[in-house]
This record gives sequence, structure tokens and C-alpha cells, in this order.
Amino acid sequence: MIIHRIRTYQKNGKCGLKALITFRDGKTQEMYFEVEEKFRDSIVTDGSPFLAAMLPIAMMRKENIEVDGEVSMRFQDNLPKIIHAVEKWNLGLSPISVTIKASKKDYKKSMYVGCFFSGGADSFYTYFKNKKIIDSLIFVHGFDIKVANRTLYASVEKNISTIAKTERLRLVKVKTNLRDIYDRCIDWNLAHGFAVGSVALFLRNGFSSLYVSCGLGAKNKQHYSMTPDVDIFYRGEHTEVIHFGCSADKLDKLRELSRFPLAMQNLRVCWVNKNNSYNCSTCEKCLRNMLGLYLCDSLKGSR
Repeated sequence: MIIHRIRTYQKNGKCGLKALITFRDGKTQEMYFEVEEKFRDSIVTDGSPFLAAMLPIAMMRKENIEVDGEVSMRFQDNLPKIIHAVEKWNLGLSPISVTIKASKKDYKKSMYVGCFFSGGADSFYTYFKNKKIIDSLIFVHGFDIKVANRTLYASVEKNISTIAKTERLRLVKVKTNLRDIYDRCIDWNLAHGFAVGSVALFLRNGFSSLYVSCGLGAKNKQHYSMTPDVDIFYRGEHTEVIHFGCSADKLDKLRELSRFPLAMQNLRVCWVNKNNSYNCSTCEKCLRNMLGLYLCDSLKGSR
């Protein structure tokens, strides 16, 4: 696998980073990450985000990776640790070798603290527990909401914008086609931790700390995909990634969120989204969260 033609672009008030991914069978796919122009100083211009994103596919297919461009020196140093930790999951991801054309050291520092935010129970919990220091929410279009689904995205983005405005936070909206590539190659549940790591690396010029949320339903349950042992390695010289929320189970989180009307009015838990509904209230995940809210005596206050 070759990651090449890494370049920046600007169009329609957005700026971003593109690269071509050429697989061992000769097929080529373009991948991109983009943000609004006002966050231009937050993004990097190297191959680190693409390397992080393609790592699980390469390990699943046993394809070595060649990066025809620069990669963060810190991330490059952490790659063997990531590969070793992922191999121990015993989920079919095998060690590979990575060849990088050049290393790049980060010099830019920022004081902003961000939180990856979807409007779900985990990210709401992470934000409210750390709201004294978090000043930015990061919302990604192209993860759970497909890039092509503009209707659902518009509905969710409106609510998250309201949350950010109410809390006086910056809202950094990221768009990427990474999930479209994953869906043809690897299970999203296995690979989404790498996806979050790739966006963290893409934005690393703009943050001193980035919070990602533990998604486990129970305390001390075995992690995979998004794990504190791996997430901390998706960083540059001046940006740390913090995996938060492992000490609380789902009921603990819902009980905490029931204290905040803003969370109850905007909580988004659905992954089926029938007819592009914000929460369908009939799928397994909706019902599971409704039961949790009922046990917390907070179901009436939720969306």
C-alpha cells in the first residue's frame, strides 16, 4: 500500500488535506479531511492522518505501507507500540512494516482543548466532566453519519451547533470520506478508533489536548478498537490524546447527564436513524438508552 500525492486544498470556504491510497492490487482511492477555512491553522500538511487511517486495513490485509511524504516524528516513534498493542487484540490484525520518506517534528503549540463530540451519552459525559477546561467540540461528518447523508447531518449539526453556542464553545466541524473507504475493506466497529486517531493527527496543530470518549457499556470490560492503551499514541510533539470515561458504566453516565437539561434535550444515541430521524426510539440502542434513562427517572426529559 502506498500513500502518496499528499497535498492541501481550499474551496468554498473549506480547506483540507488529500492523499491517494494505492493498494497492493493496483486500485487507487482518494481520501480527504477538511475543516472550515477559519480553522486552517489547526490542520497539518503531512501524511500522519492517512497513515493512522490506513493502518487497520493494511494490518488486516497484511500489506506493508509506504508513505511518500512526511510523517510526524512522534507518531512515527509510536507506530511500533500501536502495532504491537493491536496485534494482541487477536482480531486478525497482523504486524506490518511501514516505510516513511521523511520525518517531521511539530513546532507549533496551541492552548485549545478539544473534545470529540457526537451528541451521544459518552461524549456528553466526557464534556460535562471536563467542561472547566474543554473549550472546543469536534464534530465529524463521515463517521456515524455518511458523507452522502446531508439530511441527517444537517439535523444533527443544528443541534450540536446549539450546544456549542449555549456552552460558549468553538465548534470544529470536520468532514472526511474515510468511512466510505472502510466500509469496503473492514468492519467499522473494529476500525473506528483508528479513524478518531487520524482526525486527532489532522487537527494536532490546533490543540494542546484532545479528549476521546470510552464507549464501553460496563466498567473494566475488555477494550478493543478505542482503548486508552492505543489512543494516547495518536499525537504529535505538543498534543496529547486523553481517553476518558472508563471508570463509569453506561448507567452512571446517563444518571450524570440527567442533571443537565441541555443533554436531555439533545442526546443522540441512535445508529439506525429510520427516515433520518434524530433518534428512532425503536432500535436496540435507542431502547437500551431509554431503559437506562427510565431507571434514572429521567426518560421524560430526554429527546
